[in-house]
Amino acid sequence: MMLLALVAAGGALGALARYGVDRAALALVGAGPADGAFPWATLAINTSGAIILAVLLALVQANGGISQQAWAFLAVGILGSYTTFSTMAADSILLAQSGAVSTAAAYLLVVPAVGLGAAIIAFVATRSIVA
Repeated sequence: MMLLALVAAGGALGALARYGVDRAALALVGAGPADGAFPWATLAINTSGAIILAVLLALVQANGGISQQAWAFLAVGILGSYTTFSTMAADSILLAQSGAVSTAAAYLLVVPAVGLGAAIIAFVATRSIVA
């Protein structure tokens, strides 16, 4: 029960952070994927989440582990609700429906590539600092 509560509490925090970043990006850009605009918020959220998780993983490995409770709260709860594949998929559909098919295709290639690249760089950099 404790792990479930930690995941739920972390999930609530991550979802609130995600909503805040999404609203701020929408206010800056003024348009979303339904308008044919590139989903910068989802790119920023998924990339920053990948970086944070990679740093956390590198720190966990360097320090010999992390408690199951801390991992449930931080990685599964906060970061699991902060980042999202489903929003990327929905954004792609909205882009395509708005007629921005090439933007949707580029988006589907860019988000995973940038996220994975950023995670690898963050992991390697963190490991080199804490090693």
